[in-house]
Amino acid sequence: MSPTPKRNSRITLPRFFLLMFGLALLISAASCGAEELAEWPERTNRQPTATTEQAAEAATTPEPTPSPTPMSTPVPTAALATPTPTATPEPTESPAPAAIIIESTATPTPTVPPCPNRQAAPNLLLPPEETSAETDREALAAIFDATNGESWDRSGTWLGSTPVGEWWGVTTDDDGRVVDLWLPGRQLSGEIPPEMGNLTNLQSLFLGGVPLAYDASDRLSGRIPRELGNLTNLHTLILTNNQFCGEIPPELGNLTSLRELHLVFNQLSGEIPPELGNLTNLHVLNLVGNHLSGEIPPWLGNLTDLHVLELANNQLHGEIPPRLGNLTNLGALFLATNQLSGEIPSELNNLVELRSLWLGGNQLDGEIPPWLGNLTNLRELFLGSNQLSGEIPPELGNLTNLHWLELDNNQLSGEIPPELGRLTKLSTLALGGNQLSGCVPAILRNAVTTLRGAEFCP
Repeated sequence: MSPTPKRNSRITLPRFFLLMFGLALLISAASCGAEELAEWPERTNRQPTATTEQAAEAATTPEPTPSPTPMSTPVPTAALATPTPTATPEPTESPAPAAIIIESTATPTPTVPPCPNRQAAPNLLLPPEETSAETDREALAAIFDATNGESWDRSGTWLGSTPVGEWWGVTTDDDGRVVDLWLPGRQLSGEIPPEMGNLTNLQSLFLGGVPLAYDASDRLSGRIPRELGNLTNLHTLILTNNQFCGEIPPELGNLTSLRELHLVFNQLSGEIPPELGNLTNLHVLNLVGNHLSGEIPPWLGNLTDLHVLELANNQLHGEIPPRLGNLTNLGALFLATNQLSGEIPSELNNLVELRSLWLGGNQLDGEIPPWLGNLTNLRELFLGSNQLSGEIPPELGNLTNLHWLELDNNQLSGEIPPELGRLTKLSTLALGGNQLSGCVPAILRNAVTTLRGAEFCP
């Protein structure tokens, strides 16, 4: 497990992505064993450089606005705790958030920014057997220099004769080897140097802005170095809220111990590399908010340990692969705001553990499949801003755990089914932008706090 990073809430994420990210983290954390969660305070207290003044600062730092969640498992901010498949706890009621609106399916394709090639440099990687506590110190010094360390927040403990284990954000094992490097929101800039690949005992790496609280001060740039593929002990890799560009390096496919991969809110482009299909231990794959293109690769259906799959807000096209129906442990599937087309594949009927299904903001067509009513664990169903037609299936009335249902901006017709009256936990219902008739069952009047595009029955 890794030390809990301090929260930073200077600029909050837009509601759409805040919800998505928070739900992913909480669904992931819900699969953590109690023993792992219990280790968090211990790992946090291993930061010997946290003075009384810093502790007071952390205690008074405002919390980011919590994302609404169908889960009740407590989890440290951006903990991203390494999950182990255990039973998911039953949810408790969550307060209703502001409505989530996906504006249009006709969003212009953004221009992919140019990405400079890395300058040719000598191979600085060492064979794993030649790395040591001393080479770890050298690698950290290279990272400090390459990422403008003198301007970091709390950089004073770095370098010099101080033991590496006392440097802010660094955790070492009993042999003095670096096992965790967590520097969220520390105002890093520049590029990750290739020497990073010499931290061969590293288990978790977090460089960038804090998830759930967008931090504009972290601006690591350039290409993600292929040398990260040398860190074969990594189980958690988080490079969120930066300006990394170019393609996802295929060398990340060497990280076969990886359980969580977060490359959220960067400028990555190209297709999702097939080498990521080697990451069969992945529990969380989060690539939201990039410029990724191509089709969703069917081989993702082989990563059957996945609990969270987030590919939203990219430029992915084509149909949703039926093989995603193999991901029977999946609790959250976020494919919204891409250019996906075709019908919702019937194989998703197998995803009985789903809490959140986000397919809005695409070009999906056909009818809303009645089998969605079988996914009775759903708390969120977002199908808005597509080209779906036909009537709202009455089977959606079986989703009695549903908190948010958004079907707006499609081509739906017919009567609003009275079976929706069984959705007594519903807080948000969006039906506008269709050709629907009738009214929303009056029994929902006291439950639904946000109603768009319809009226309650008398």
